Amino acid sequence: MLEGLEKGWDLHLLACCAMFKLPLPPELKDPIHAEANADWRTIHHWQPCQHETDLCGKDDIRRVFAKQFGHRQSYGGTPKKAGDIPGAKKLGLTSKDLLQMSQNRAAMFPGLNQWQSTVVADGSRTGETRTWDGRRRRYLGRGTTYLKGEMLDHPMQAGVQGIETVIFLAIADYFKMDALYKFGMHDSQTWAFYAPRYEEAKVKVRELAQPTITIAGTSMYFPASFKERLA
Repeated sequence: MLEGLEKGWDLHLLACCAMFKLPLPPELKDPIHAEANADWRTIHHWQPCQHETDLCGKDDIRRVFAKQFGHRQSYGGTPKKAGDIPGAKKLGLTSKDLLQMSQNRAAMFPGLNQWQSTVVADGSRTGETRTWDGRRRRYLGRGTTYLKGEMLDHPMQAGVQGIETVIFLAIADYFKMDALYKFGMHDSQTWAFYAPRYEEAKVKVRELAQPTITIAGTSMYFPASFKERLA
């Protein structure tokens, strides 16, 4: 997983291939659009892109399911309850299929289960968890199942917010009164910029919004995608 993040691979596609027993495409970086993967996409009946209608191959039902399945497991969810994820019925997945998919995904990312077990064990012992930047959450007893999910949730959700804060402060500090934060949702931010600095912003924001951050001794580059609109 760390190798994939470092090299910019599509981790959700890697998980999808493991779960649905598909061979990996030749190109793992932006595999949905890579020219080298054209035959792979055809052979495996991958959803084609129609960007003019906002339809992208990333929305292939298998990749979407693998992404949602992975998020569910990241919060400590069990595969037997994953049948309620949108797409499970359409794909005809049984409880047996879901269990096997969970095992296949774990084999693709073997360090993840170990990390989850460590987080829960440490959280149960100390009564707290911390994000990559040290922010603490305390637990005051709500039951084993609840606490496990919350202990796994906090380092991820609050950790992402920590990265967002780094980016927010970098943009706000650089542009000061020439930037206006409009709103944010999940891991996205929407900004408006003073018109005379718009061309500068198009370049500088790409730099500020894609930082390299050191987490647990590993320096990791965080890529982003961008949309632009002239008001």
